[in-house]
Amino acid sequence: MDKQSIRLQVLQQRQCMDHQQRVHYSHTISQTVIRILTDIPLSRIHCYRAIEAKNEPETKDIIDYVVQKSKVKIDTFVQLDNWKNIRIPEGNVSSSLKYDVIIVPTLGFDTQCNRIGYGGGFYDRFLAEQSQALKIGLCFEYGKVATIRTESHDIPLDIIITERKIYKRKR
Repeated sequence: MDKQSIRLQVLQQRQCMDHQQRVHYSHTISQTVIRILTDIPLSRIHCYRAIEAKNEPETKDIIDYVVQKSKVKIDTFVQLDNWKNIRIPEGNVSSSLKYDVIIVPTLGFDTQCNRIGYGGGFYDRFLAEQSQALKIGLCFEYGKVATIRTESHDIPLDIIITERKIYKRKR
C-alpha cells in the first residue's frame, strides 16, 4: 500500500474511534512516555499538542509532567496552519535549538519505526536537524502496517509507542 492509501485508511479508523476509547488509549500511551522520560536526563523537549478533531493521541499529561520538572524546557506546536489544519510551531523552532527528546504525532508506522504523518514533510525536515534527539512517535495500534516504502527524505523514529506496545527501531 502506498503512503496516501495508508493515510486515508488510518484517518478513517481514527474518525470511528469514540471519545472514551481515545481518552483511555491516550492515557496508557502517556503513562508509558512518562516512564521513559523519568529515566532520561532532560534539558529540552519538543512535543506536539494533539488535535482533538483529528483524534490524535493526547499529549496533555506528558506536557504537564515536563512542565512540572522546573529545569526542563518544552516547546510545543500550538497554532494552526491553514494549509492542512496541521499545527505549526509557536515562535521560532530553530535548528540551533537542540532537543533531548522529540515527540511527534504518527498516523501510521511499521515495526522498523518508519512513520507516516500528514504528508507535509515538516517533521522529516525538523528531525533531520536533530540527530542527537531521541525521536518518539505516538500512535494507536491500528496504525501499524506491514511495511512502509520509505523515500530518501524520510527519517525513522527511535521508538513508537501505542496503547499496546513499545516498538524500537533495530539498528
